[in-house]
Amino acid sequence: MKISTVTAAALLVMAPAASAWRIRLYNWEERNPAGGEFTKAGPGNPGSACHDIPDSMDRKASSMAYYATDSQSSPTTRCRLNLYDGLNCGGSAMYGIDYDVQMNLAPVSGNWGNRARSFKTTCWRI
Repeated sequence: MKISTVTAAALLVMAPAASAWRIRLYNWEERNPAGGEFTKAGPGNPGSACHDIPDSMDRKASSMAYYATDSQSSPTTRCRLNLYDGLNCGGSAMYGIDYDVQMNLAPVSGNWGNRARSFKTTCWRI
C-alpha cells in the first residue's frame, strides 16, 4: 500500500517533536557538583503539563539550565517554564521563562534557591 505525498506530509506535521524543551536542575551549593542534578525533557505538543521534581532534588535546586525550543537554528515550538514551590504545580509560582537560560536561582525574585518542588511547561507552535 502506497502512502501519498500529502498523507506523508500531514503525518510528519502532526508528529510530536522529539524534545522541544529540556530542564536541568542542579544542587551545587558552594560550587560542589557532587550535590546532584536532575534532567527532564519533553515533547512540545501544544498545551501544558505539570511535572513534580523527584525527591532527590525536591527543594534542593540551587541553579538550573532551561532550553525552551525544539531547535536553536529554526525552532517550530517554544515552551514556557514556571517553577512552583508546591507539588502538582501548587503554591507560589516563579515568573515564566520562555527562552534559553542558565541561572542561579537564589537571586531570582522571592529567592528560588532550594525552593522548587514542581514545574509546568506550556508549549505552542511558532
